[in-house]
Amino acid sequence: MGKVAWLVALSIIAVPASLVAQNDTSQRAMVFFDWGKREIRRDDQEALDRIAEQWRAQPGAHLVLSGHSDKSGPGWANVRASKQRAKAVHDYLMEHGVPSSAMILQAFGEQQPVVETEDGVREVQNRRVEISIVAGH
Repeated sequence: MGKVAWLVALSIIAVPASLVAQNDTSQRAMVFFDWGKREIRRDDQEALDRIAEQWRAQPGAHLVLSGHSDKSGPGWANVRASKQRAKAVHDYLMEHGVPSSAMILQAFGEQQPVVETEDGVREVQNRRVEISIVAGH
């Protein structure tokens, strides 16, 4: 198994500009997770299969997997959960033909919520991995 590169965000990190196409025509998907879980839900597998197919159709493209969590635990645990969820998506995509070298993993913890909540609140929309296909050069 190849090495996995991590960008762990304690503050916002941007994907390197060299990986982003001029007009950002990247394709995106989101996978959501049950509280305290890192397993891919059955209803999200089809979306990941489509992402793998779209990646195969774009030679040189990279997948950026950005893990996120809600604010239901301490910050360190939320970063860990976001890493584990991004890794679960990584592993699923590897099993479906995307090499590890084509993926960039990021872990944002609770830093970039879709839905703003108070600390301690469980919010499924914040427990997610965002997947972007970024055109290669």
